[in-house]
Amino acid sequence: MRDESRVLPLPGAATANSAEASDFDSITRTTTPNLATGWEFPSGGQGYATEAAHAVVDYGFDALGLHRIYASHFAPNVASGGVLRKIGMRHEGCHRGHICKWDKFYDLECYGMLKSDRPGS
Repeated sequence: MRDESRVLPLPGAATANSAEASDFDSITRTTTPNLATGWEFPSGGQGYATEAAHAVVDYGFDALGLHRIYASHFAPNVASGGVLRKIGMRHEGCHRGHICKWDKFYDLECYGMLKSDRPGS
């Protein structure tokens, strides 16, 4: 069951869009942020996803004291990769044929960021 207390709604979203810090590991101080924008996002291209991603990263490093945050996206979703690069994440590799959705396998592009990677750290 989804923990709604960790969900940040994206402004201007017509669908169920959110940014969620999931799978927090208190031992390694890492988490996988789930930045879901859905398939219909009429406010696309206005920077809302980047702003939300920045907020999740800031919260993870500043409030939770995380050492590392990582994220991934379906390879065809190049806009999500752009958001992750804009917030300072580094492309770390590709899991080929990793996710099956709608009876088709997709590559999963993986990104990561250490607290020390942030500007001003």
